[in-house]
Amino acid sequence: MSDLRFLIEFQQYAADEDRSGRSATQQHRLYVALRDAILRRALSAGAVLPGTRGLATELGIARNSVIYAYEQLAAEGYVHPSRQGTVVSAVAQPVPGRRMSTSHRGEGGLSQRVRGLVFRRTPQDDLLPFRPGIPALDAFPLPAWQRALDRAGSGLRGDDLGYRYAMGEPELRQAIATYLRAARGVRCDSDQIVVTTGTQD
Repeated sequence: MSDLRFLIEFQQYAADEDRSGRSATQQHRLYVALRDAILRRALSAGAVLPGTRGLATELGIARNSVIYAYEQLAAEGYVHPSRQGTVVSAVAQPVPGRRMSTSHRGEGGLSQRVRGLVFRRTPQDDLLPFRPGIPALDAFPLPAWQRALDRAGSGLRGDDLGYRYAMGEPELRQAIATYLRAARGVRCDSDQIVVTTGTQD
């Protein structure tokens, strides 16, 4: 890491966008830059990565972004912690779909079992933890969800499938009006209340 090759590569990643067309986060760009540097052997096995505080200062990014990138790399086996710091692992998993030069093939001493594995990348592989609006899809209770849908749909009638009152259910609007009069001292009736799904509406 004494040379500036990695820093230059990271600055290039900073100007790129991810596959979805949205700007990737700093922590994700740093993770990708480090991962690719390890896979291309630009960071050789046994190399010690800089401390999170020092690298964050050098790159001009938040330290938490560096910590996230290191933790993600460690979780995937690209690096491992030691007394010396964060060390690049001897065996790195190849990126599916990315071709490596012939000069780098065979390096790393992959076992026969690992070489025989087939890696297929799915859209879920690019999901980051705690992304708004996307639950933990691998932990979603699909059987329970299907049973709930079946119960809810068993008594449906034809008119239940259409749109109902655009301003909201009359009973709900009346209950809100009653609450506002009692709790807030606001004089209004249900015709003055509109129920929305959120502040943007």
